[in-house]
Amino acid sequence: MRDRTEFKLVIALCVALFFVAARYILQPLRFRERQRFGARPEVRPLDPSQKLPEKVDAYLKRVEDSLHARGFDRLGDYALANFTDRVAGTNRLFVDRNKRNMAGVTIGYLKGANGQWSINQTVIAFRTDFADGSTLITSNFKLINAVPPRPNVTTYRFVRIKDPAVLHKIHEGILERFFEAKIRDLVLDSKFSGDATALAQWQSADEIGRFIESGYYYHDEASDKLRPTLKGAYLGVWKNSWPWKELRERQRDAEAGRVLRELGLDAEGSGDRA
Repeated sequence: MRDRTEFKLVIALCVALFFVAARYILQPLRFRERQRFGARPEVRPLDPSQKLPEKVDAYLKRVEDSLHARGFDRLGDYALANFTDRVAGTNRLFVDRNKRNMAGVTIGYLKGANGQWSINQTVIAFRTDFADGSTLITSNFKLINAVPPRPNVTTYRFVRIKDPAVLHKIHEGILERFFEAKIRDLVLDSKFSGDATALAQWQSADEIGRFIESGYYYHDEASDKLRPTLKGAYLGVWKNSWPWKELRERQRDAEAGRVLRELGLDAEGSGDRA
């Protein structure tokens, strides 16, 4: 009886070790072999007369109406092409020149195994750049990128906040409390003379640069693709595996909660602040 129990324990341990090895040793190697990003993703302005899917159009209109009431004007719609084969996105950019803020709404699409595209996620983000080269980004983007952010970029993510008006209020509260002494720089005008397409292209290229600078990706010139380095493959998979993924999500949400409390708001962004 004892031998049978020990045998079962050995089998269970071997099975556990197999899954650990597959997840933490073999999967990063498969990830490195398969993962490809376009090294020069194309930002395509969309014709205003081009019809968007009904649900997408209705969502963008709701967000735009809310942002327009808060001083934002639409700059245009853009599609990110040739970045990956299975992921695509539609972006609508806005500007508030009075307060030197930018806003963006992204509709993410994912291609399924049947070849059909479906909406994968929606993201609202507010961005303020400063004269010293630093940046503040406030969004409800849920995914945590394995690639570390640049030290001059401060990001806060409030994944439970879906209302653009509430997210904007939070962004303004963060600016007032933590960045009041900084001089704002509307790079749309200071660097690109109001050319929103040039701004979108610059932001896309800047993000590619961040991937390479991090050491997680390198530019494969033969295929003109970004590919994971060995370091990037292992850290990328590990950071998005249990328990590290859950710990990182908890840290993200705890930081969001701390900021909301400091602003006098609850978890839904409600409070006395106007």
